[in-house]
Parts: sequence; C-alpha cells; structure tokens
Amino acid sequence: GDWLILAPNPVGGAFLPRNTWVTRLDNEVRMIREVDFYRISVLDHGTPLAERTITVHLQDAPAYRRDNNSSVPVLSKTHTISITLDREFGESPPDVHFATSIFHPNIYPSKKVCIAMLNDWELSYTIVELIKAIERLLWSPNFGSPANGAAVSFYQEHPILRPERPWDVPPIRVRRSPPSEPRVVDTQSPPLIRRRRQG
Repeated sequence: GDWLILAPNPVGGAFLPRNTWVTRLDNEVRMIREVDFYRISVLDHGTPLAERTITVHLQDAPAYRRDNNSSVPVLSKTHTISITLDREFGESPPDVHFATSIFHPNIYPSKKVCIAMLNDWELSYTIVELIKAIERLLWSPNFGSPANGAAVSFYQEHPILRPERPWDVPPIRVRRSPPSEPRVVDTQSPPLIRRRRQG
C-alpha cells in the first residue's frame, strides 16, 4: 500500500528521490550486517553522496583462482566482491565485480559477475540476496550461460561441494517427553489406622 515516487532523470530514465535513495543504501548495509556472517567495509563517494561501494569479504566460499596466469587453477575459500551502488541503483542493478583473483564459468576475465539476478534486476531485490546468489553461483555454476569458456570444463571435472550456511541448517528441535499422568488421590477411602501391638 506504500507509494513509490520516482524523480525524473533529465536523460530519460528515473531515479529514486535522493532521501529515499540514501535511506535505501543505509538499509542495504544494515541488512548485510544483521546477517552477521559477512565481513564488509563501506566507502562513500562524493559530496553530496553520489555512490557507495560495499566491499564484501567472503569466508569459506570455495572457488578456483589462477594466480599470475598459472595454468593450474587452485581452490581458494576466501574471495572479495566489490559492489557499487550509484545514483541509479534501485531502478538499475549495482555494478558487481570480484576484487580478488577468480577463475569461474560465470565470472568474466575482467572479474565482472554474470548472473541472472543482475540481468533481470527488480526494485525489490536486496544486496544481501545478491551476495547469497553469488555464493551459490561459486560452487554451482550455470554452464548454460558461461562468461569464461575455459573454466567450464575444469569445473565439470572438479566440482565443488556446497558448504553449509547458518540459514541453510535446520533448527534443532528438542524432543520433549510426554507429560506424566497426574497421580490420583482417593479421597473417599477411610484413612489407614495402624494399631499398636499390646504387651
């Protein structure tokens, strides 16, 4: 039931109003931090704010990399993603690329990320959802839409096992024993009287 007001862009598009856009950026950072799983750093550009770069340090996120153009990719569990939210963000997707070396079927040699979520971006999508989608892409590549053909056959021959994530692990349910039946006290029977032995 909320109204979304778009500010006209002189070149023909539409921007979120500045205050709405800044609030959206702050909410994106807050939601990532609330997950309490990713290490991030935030850098703002321009006065007034023109764009924001969120650097995400992925831990236990397995993917291959090629160091110094090595012919043999090596498996690495730490990677860094740079996500830039410019003035068009919200209506348009963010700019996303890897800041560290990566060898992956859906990552261009330029380190730019190729993922359907960015191609079909919607205003309701969040950055934390995007980060999770990129993580899933690391260990489960989309071979039907490759951005790096050289990496396709290597990943098919060397698949990566998916690591567990806190939000993927079902909660532990404590099995409670059924309540014991209440003890019935017979209030109708006469009390037991013990007789003292004579002599």
